[in-house]
Amino acid sequence: MIKYILCTGIGMMLCSVVTSQQLTATAGSSEIKYTPDVSAIEDPPTNDKPRFGLPEEGDVAAHHTNEIKLYSGTVKRHKLHGNWQSWYSNQHLCDSGSFFKGLPLGEWKHWNMNGQLIAIRHYDASKFLRIKNEFTRSGPKQIVYPLTRLYRKNRQKANYYMHAGYSFSFNDHHPHHFSLQQAVENNITPGNSYRPLFDECLHHGLYMNFFSDGIVKDSGYYKNGLKDGLWIHREENGSYLMGAYTNSLKSGDWKQYDAKGKLQYVIFYNKKGTEEWKKKIRRN
Repeated sequence: MIKYILCTGIGMMLCSVVTSQQLTATAGSSEIKYTPDVSAIEDPPTNDKPRFGLPEEGDVAAHHTNEIKLYSGTVKRHKLHGNWQSWYSNQHLCDSGSFFKGLPLGEWKHWNMNGQLIAIRHYDASKFLRIKNEFTRSGPKQIVYPLTRLYRKNRQKANYYMHAGYSFSFNDHHPHHFSLQQAVENNITPGNSYRPLFDECLHHGLYMNFFSDGIVKDSGYYKNGLKDGLWIHREENGSYLMGAYTNSLKSGDWKQYDAKGKLQYVIFYNKKGTEEWKKKIRRN
């Protein structure tokens, strides 16, 4: 079991416990549990074109020139399906996670070449397909997910939330005709931005980014593809913001602290995510 703990020392604490099967988070007295639901997952739409020209099914693997593993995974119906891992030439992991017919499912991790954990994500393939199906339905009474409401107002923004580039910043000119080996080699090449082996995804659960020295950069939870609940965003100089999101909109009081943990500002956001007022904290 691996634990990730972030404490502010100011009376508010975000503590997260991650296991390979279940995620449990505690914030105050509330508890959130997340276990991927695969029972209701259906095949992606028929117009969904698989990447990489993969075989119909079976194991896929490759090695560096020194016989160290480059990647290892499995394929079903020409799509990555099951556990996945890739490695740098120094045998440090580059990424690790699971697929369900090309879609990420459950926990996904990415490390840099020095073995430092850079990102943790949690995805839900079942909810991705349900929301995508809901996008195509007509009538407001059929809307279950907030992301669908956003889709009715701004399709481009809603689809962006379900794109891999939303949480991993990369150049989207990456050719889709790359082979699987070329895609992995691109990820492990120094100076290249990391691009996961999926184009679409739905965030659901713990989300964390780390600076190269291991300090948490930002941390919080997604619910059905949108930020939800308490989040912390930290700058390189050590200052940080703490507050809550509702459907990816900042809501209520947000507090800004300096690197020593002293409160500097309180910012209030209305239900539309618009800043209404900002108060500077003065000390004698």
